[in-house]
Amino acid sequence: MSSEDLDVPRRPTTTGSVLPAAPALGAARRLGGARLAVTRLLHGVRHRPAQRPTARLLVLVPAHDDEATVGRTLSALLTQSRVPDRVVLLADRCTDRTEEIARRHHGVTVMRVVENTGGTAGALDQGWRRWQAGHDLVAVVSADTVLAPDCLQQLETELTRTVRPGAVVARYAVDLRLGTTTAARLLLRARRGGPAAFAAAALDQDDVTRVLGGQTALFDADALRRVAASRATRGPWDPGAVHAGAALVRALRGLGRETVVSTAARAHAGPVLTVQRLRDRSRATAAAPQHP
Repeated sequence: MSSEDLDVPRRPTTTGSVLPAAPALGAARRLGGARLAVTRLLHGVRHRPAQRPTARLLVLVPAHDDEATVGRTLSALLTQSRVPDRVVLLADRCTDRTEEIARRHHGVTVMRVVENTGGTAGALDQGWRRWQAGHDLVAVVSADTVLAPDCLQQLETELTRTVRPGAVVARYAVDLRLGTTTAARLLLRARRGGPAAFAAAALDQDDVTRVLGGQTALFDADALRRVAASRATRGPWDPGAVHAGAALVRALRGLGRETVVSTAARAHAGPVLTVQRLRDRSRATAAAPQHP
């Protein structure tokens, strides 16, 4: 058979196409660009870093000869899930290595308190006057207290939920692992339920003046400014008060601000590791007013 005998069609056997018409070059480019933009948008949403809170948070850490505990306190502050905007250690007449240890922590500002005769309240007032400008929240953390990793985040969440924010305090307990001597371990075990029972009693009596302003508290900065203005004093804390924390809470309540104990924020309170510290703590508790 020769090639001439083959019936070769001279045109396609179908009149149309089973494929869509190819788009014009410009349309194809626009379609590809749109798909790329959507892909990038979805990737950005999925892998977007956590946004930093808009409120600026100042943490004040009053310290007096706390070299044994201040390192743990500052390390816990610097690794919080809610990162503070500024951490200031207020070194009040320190005669040990407290300042030296604090300066080793990158991100901590050390302020030496001068001519202070008002104890912790006086140190806090000096630190507040120097650093409060531009901050929306002010936390006070004792130099012998270790915060849970999400403590500041929980405190901020609860404070911002109140209608007229004033202050919120963390619940606290004692870390038994801090006892490095036999005497210290015995003192810790003997008093392990003390802070928890103290806070529970205050909750039952609706008497947060007994705990607020103590180990760990977060304050609305505007509320503190209003307290200072109402007193015509140099700061919100009253160095002349028998218990400055209780006096501050009464002032906040007098302005109609809410003061509460947190339901979620946790902290390990400063342990009593020596008999002398036990005596000092007992004297301070006895001198504190039991009711607002």
